[in-house]
Amino acid sequence: MEDERIIIGIDILPQSSSVKSPPKFSAVVLQNDNIVDRKTAITKYRLVKLIKELNADILAIDNIYELAPTSEALVSFLARLPPTMKLIQVTGSPHPSHGMEPLNRVANRYGIPISGKGNAIEEAEVSARLAAKNVGYIASPFEEETEIYVTRARSLGSGGWSQDRYHRRISALIQNAAKEIRDRLESASLDFDITIKDSAYGLDRAIFTVYTSQDKLYGIIKKTKGPDIQIKINPVKRKRIEFIPSLGGTNFPVQATVTKMKKLIVGIDPGVTVGIAILDLRGGVILLDSAKGLSRGDVVRKISEYGTATIIATDVTSVPAFIQTLSTKFNSRIHSATKVMTVSDKNAMIRTFNNTNGTKPSNSHERDALVAALNAYSSHKNVFDRIEAAIKKLDVRIPISRSFIDNVKALVVQEDIPIKDAIDRLVQEEKEETIIEEAIEVTLTTEQMEAKISESRAKIKLQEEQLDNLRTQNELYSSKISELETIIKDFQEKIKLLQSEERTELKKLREIQFRDEEIGRLRKQEIDFKNEISQLRSKFSDLKRLKLIETRGYAIPLRIIEIFSVEGINKAKEEFGIKKGDVCLLLDPSGGSKSTADILISFEIKAIITDCKKMSHIAEARFLEYEIPLIERNELKTLKNVDEFAIVDKNELDEKLLEWEKRYNQLLKEKTQDMLKKIIKEYRKQKLDEMNDIIQDDSTGQ
Repeated sequence: MEDERIIIGIDILPQSSSVKSPPKFSAVVLQNDNIVDRKTAITKYRLVKLIKELNADILAIDNIYELAPTSEALVSFLARLPPTMKLIQVTGSPHPSHGMEPLNRVANRYGIPISGKGNAIEEAEVSARLAAKNVGYIASPFEEETEIYVTRARSLGSGGWSQDRYHRRISALIQNAAKEIRDRLESASLDFDITIKDSAYGLDRAIFTVYTSQDKLYGIIKKTKGPDIQIKINPVKRKRIEFIPSLGGTNFPVQATVTKMKKLIVGIDPGVTVGIAILDLRGGVILLDSAKGLSRGDVVRKISEYGTATIIATDVTSVPAFIQTLSTKFNSRIHSATKVMTVSDKNAMIRTFNNTNGTKPSNSHERDALVAALNAYSSHKNVFDRIEAAIKKLDVRIPISRSFIDNVKALVVQEDIPIKDAIDRLVQEEKEETIIEEAIEVTLTTEQMEAKISESRAKIKLQEEQLDNLRTQNELYSSKISELETIIKDFQEKIKLLQSEERTELKKLREIQFRDEEIGRLRKQEIDFKNEISQLRSKFSDLKRLKLIETRGYAIPLRIIEIFSVEGINKAKEEFGIKKGDVCLLLDPSGGSKSTADILISFEIKAIITDCKKMSHIAEARFLEYEIPLIERNELKTLKNVDEFAIVDKNELDEKLLEWEKRYNQLLKEKTQDMLKKIIKEYRKQKLDEMNDIIQDDSTGQ
C-alpha cells in the first residue's frame, strides 16, 4: 500500500549552523514514494510556512539539533508547527538503550542509495525515505496531556453597580463555557481533571487537565478569545525531549523499557496537597515528598522519574478514585488498609521505621503516604523473602542481578502467578534479548564492506584535508597572535598613562567634592543661626513691649502659663521671665499638684488669674495658705490678648484684689470664730468631764 502521508526531509546546509541566525536547509517533499518538491536553501521561517501549506505529517532529519541549538529553543520551534505533525530523527535516539548511527549506515541497511559524500539535498531525500519506512524515533517535547483554560478576557476593573453586573455576567459565561467543555470531553470519553475557582456569581476560572495529546482535541474543543471570556489550549511540556520509536518498525532493537525500569512501592495521600512516598522492593525509601495542586499527570511523571509502580498503596480502607486511576496507568496492584488507623497508630509505625531508616515525614500528608507504603511492603515482605530464597536455589545460565530479582517480585505481585513460573518467564525473556542482540551483530556482506571501506577512505581524505587547513590556519593565527601581542603591549602602556591621569583627576574631584560638602554644611549652619537670631529678635521685641507696658503703668502685663505643670511653668519662665510681684494668667489650671503650686509660690508672685476650668483643691488650698489671690478670668472685663501677651487694666485688677482681700479676711475671721467656738466647746467638755469625776469620787468616799 502506497504511503499517502506527506513527508518533508531536511538537512542543514554545510555553511550553516543552528547557532547562527538564520540557518538554511535543503528540503525534499515526499508523497506516495515520489518526490513532489525540492528546496535547495530555505530558512526556518520558510520551512514552517511550507509545513503549514502542505499540512505535512512528518518532518524527518538526521539530527534534530540542526533545527535549534538547545532543547528549549527546539520546543519553541515545534510549538509553531501543527500539533498533528511529528518530528522524526531517522538516525536513532541519544538514549543509551537505543543508540545512534550515521545516516549512510542506516540508509545502507534499508537499501536506500547514498553516495560516499552526500550533499544536503541528497541527505534530505534519504531522511524522508527512511521516515516513509517508519525508521527512526519521534522527538516528542510534549506530554500526552493538555491543559484547557477558561478565563475572563480582560480585567474586571474597580467598583460600581455596573461593574458588579458585568462581574455576574462574566462569571455566568465562564460557568456555561466550562459546563459545555465538560460535556464535550465526557461525550468523547476523554479522561480529565478539572480545577475551578468559584465566585459569588458562578465561576471566576476553570482549568481542565485532559490526559491526551492536543491533536486529539481537534474538532472537540476550540481555542476562542472573545470580548468577555477566552479559552486557551496548551500542551504540557516535558522536562526533556522524549524519543519514541516510530510506529510500524524501528531500525534499532527496542528494549523492553518497562522491564528495565526500577520497580517501586508507592504510597499516595490524595487531596489538595498530595503526599508521595516511594520505596524500593526491599523497603528502602527513595522519595518522601508533598506538594499542592498536583494533577494525576504530575504524580505519574514524578513516579516515572524513579521507575514504575508495582504497588500503589493508600492508608484508608476505601480506595479513592485517584489511586484507582494511577493503578490503571502503571498496571499495578492496589494495596489498601485493612482497618482504620488512628494517628497514634501511624506515629508508632513511623517511630519503628525511623529506628532503622532515619527518614522522617515533614507533614501529615507525607506521614500518611509513608504509612501506606510501609503497610504495603509489610504485607508483601514474606512473598519477597521467599522469591529471593527461591532464586538463590535455582541454577540459571544468566547473570542474577538486583533488577532481575525485582522483576520477578513485580511479576508475582502484579499477575499473581507462582514464583517458579515468573522466574522461568523472565529467564526466557533474558535469553531472547541476548539472541536479538547477537543477531544484530551479523557479519556484513561484501557490498556493505566495500561501502564501509569507501566511506572510511572518504572520511580519512576529508580529515587529511581538514588537518592541512588547520595547520595553515594555525600559522595564520600564530602570526596574528604576535601582531595582537604588540598591539596589546601598546594598549597597556596607554592604559597606564590614562590611569595615572585618571588618578590625578580623581584626586581633584574628591577634593572638590569634600569642599562642596563642607560649603553645604556651613550654609546649613548659617541658615540655622539666622533662624535662631530671628527667634531671639522676636523674643527680645516681645520682652521690650512687655517692659513698655509695665513702665507706663496703665495696664498690667500678665505672664501666660499654658499648662499648670512643671514644663508649662518652665516654658513661661524661659520666654517671659517670672519674678516677684508678677501676675500670672493660668490658661489650664486643672491637674496642678502641691509641688507645682510651690514652684509658683517660690517666685513670690502677686496673684493668679485662672481660666474657667476648676483648679485642684490641693493647689487652691496651698495658694490660700500663702495668701496668693486666685481670680477667675471672667471676673475681669478689661483682660485682653495682645499678640502673644495678655494685659488687664490696673485699676480693675486692684479692685478685684481688694475684693479678694476682703473675702480672705472674712474667711479668716470666720475660721478664727469657728476655731474659738471649737476651743470653748472642747474646754467646756473638759470641765464637765472633770466635775463628773469629782462627784463620782465623793459618792465613793461616803
